[in-house]
Amino acid sequence: MIVRKKNLLEIFIILLASVIFGLGRNYFSETPLLLFKVRVRAIKPELQVQFGEADADLVRQMIGDPGVLLVDARLPELFSRGYIPGAVNLPVARFAAALLPLSPRLRSARLVIVYCGGPKCDDAADLAGKLYEKGFKDLLIYRGGVWDWQRRGNAFAR
Repeated sequence: MIVRKKNLLEIFIILLASVIFGLGRNYFSETPLLLFKVRVRAIKPELQVQFGEADADLVRQMIGDPGVLLVDARLPELFSRGYIPGAVNLPVARFAAALLPLSPRLRSARLVIVYCGGPKCDDAADLAGKLYEKGFKDLLIYRGGVWDWQRRGNAFAR
């Protein structure tokens, strides 16, 4: 069987199109495959921090625990539409103004779980970085956030 240059070119184009389509589909998916697992957030150029992760089961178990504080990093407009029960709102976009009233609760918590809209939302990681800079060290990120919470049929508070 003789393979011509034209056939090789067609095979290459089909393979290239498949790879591009697959990567694009994964990127825009609600639950993308983690192709590159390393997620290190740069807080300061000289400081690298990697936060632990929480899942919906852990968050569900922690609701009502007085030593755990759930923090929603979304804007108040989104928070008012629904949030995980027991959560407080500390929007990363208004961090400086919103931190002061919540500081006593944050300081008294032995664990802070931060979340936002879902797997593609970076607000939770950004907020965790800002809290870390302010001295809060026991932080977890619930990357699934509101999207995952709702997908699993859990109730929202309003």
